[in-house]
Amino acid sequence: MNLKSLTNWYLNNQRPLPFRQHPSPYGIWVSEVMLQQTQMETVLRYYDPFIKKFPDIKTLAQATLQEVLTQVQGLGYYRRFRLLHAGAQHLLSHHQGYFPQTYEEVLSIPGVGAYTAGAIMAIAFNQPYPATDGNVIRVLSRVYDIQQDMRLPKSRAVIDKLHGQLVKKANPRDYIQAVMELGALICRPVQPNCQQCPLQSNCRAYQSGSPTRVPVISKKSKPIQKEWQTLLIIKNKQILLRKNSENLLKDFYLLPQWELSLDVVEQWLETHGFSPLQLKTLPIVKHVFTHQVWHMQVHQLLVKSGEDLSGEWFPLKALSTIPIPEAHQKIIRTYFPQYASIKAL
Repeated sequence: MNLKSLTNWYLNNQRPLPFRQHPSPYGIWVSEVMLQQTQMETVLRYYDPFIKKFPDIKTLAQATLQEVLTQVQGLGYYRRFRLLHAGAQHLLSHHQGYFPQTYEEVLSIPGVGAYTAGAIMAIAFNQPYPATDGNVIRVLSRVYDIQQDMRLPKSRAVIDKLHGQLVKKANPRDYIQAVMELGALICRPVQPNCQQCPLQSNCRAYQSGSPTRVPVISKKSKPIQKEWQTLLIIKNKQILLRKNSENLLKDFYLLPQWELSLDVVEQWLETHGFSPLQLKTLPIVKHVFTHQVWHMQVHQLLVKSGEDLSGEWFPLKALSTIPIPEAHQKIIRTYFPQYASIKAL
């Protein structure tokens, strides 16, 4: 690989991203967490408001988890932000709120894996550690024509080892960002812009005449389809929500919902004193997760009485301060747009 051509291309073509202006370890950490399974365009709508709300490790550590989740609702994959919050608390208690400068200490932060640790060390501290993401896998697979299934850990390990060798031969900060940027802007999954690629003369996949045949990635299993009866229960301008304890969407507040027939749901309502039982059936709302697809049959219920011991009543006007996942934000935006806390993505 021509490392000089790659880094020169990057220095002349890099996007003016906010976390590149002053690459602090905290800023790089937050950006890499946000970018996990999330498009850059989406992250850019969240990054600056997040940094404004939590400008440093101490502020993030001392915030409540509810405040953190409210700030990132709509981004999805919320476990990463619970870990980010736990990581900030770890740094406050173990490092007085300062970011450690050794790879081993960075890797010991809750939620920080080899990729994130490598990105922080290379970009913030200019140390020669690899950070191997999907863009890197695609670029190196094509340049070296590596035809192994990249869904397999052993195949990704081959790329990571090669990546580690290359970063030691270059300026780490420029090289790591350059190969990521090349994958994002030029060496795209489909319709790569090979004519503008600084590595065209080195790229074996391009020379083969079929650059998109690599990387090889086997198909994922189909997502699970889930059908819900989802209730909008309103009492005195308050809405009933339940704090979720399941792994998916943990610590977020959800509308009450069941994978049961409507008859069973109506029986539950009657048992818990939700009266009068005037159900208005609304259109089905669909939301796609990585491994699940939710089909939510929405029912609106106005009540004068009734309690759910597993739920809490919140004023409609307070919805913008409560972490509610995008799946249920869609419903709130549709039927209570004046109280929605985020805009549609």
